[in-house]
Amino acid sequence: MRLHTAYIEMSETYGWMLFDAGYHPQAQRVYHTDMRLAREAADAPGVHHATVNLLASTAYQETWLGQYHEASTLLEVAESRRPQALTPRLRAVLEMRRIALAGQTGDTEALFRADDRTRAHLATAQDGAEPWWTLWLGTSAINAQTGRALLAAHHPDLAEPYLADRIVNDYSGYPRDRMFFASELADARVQT
Repeated sequence: MRLHTAYIEMSETYGWMLFDAGYHPQAQRVYHTDMRLAREAADAPGVHHATVNLLASTAYQETWLGQYHEASTLLEVAESRRPQALTPRLRAVLEMRRIALAGQTGDTEALFRADDRTRAHLATAQDGAEPWWTLWLGTSAINAQTGRALLAAHHPDLAEPYLADRIVNDYSGYPRDRMFFASELADARVQT
């Protein structure tokens, strides 16, 4: 089971790297191969958590590719597989992907509902009981996703404070990320 968990986690990261580099067909192949393995593996907690994250990442890519129905279906599957086994941070990750989906479809009501649920789940999380790979998710990351989604939904005026908060509170130390967030903030301000 530990090997299956590690493989799913590693493949999800590899798929994310391919997606981030614009190699979408390759990323989809990695994600689909990973899902087949996850389906065949014993559904231990680690495997389940890694599978939920894999489904969330796949849904995020589908959102980027304009496959909104597929993205929504993947998020529903992730949430309904074993809802009692979802930790608060895992639920928050799923809601973060719903924020992105709502932004791309222009549904600001769903966007703000997902934002509220993300923050509520994060507030109840106990870091020691959460998968290690969910610890990136904090208020600053939620603000960035919400701002990015509002920008995609053509509400730059609403996006600006969320994106500005991400710039001010970015402690990651990653110059690429800071440049990316600054360019989104500039885009929102230009549009406003």
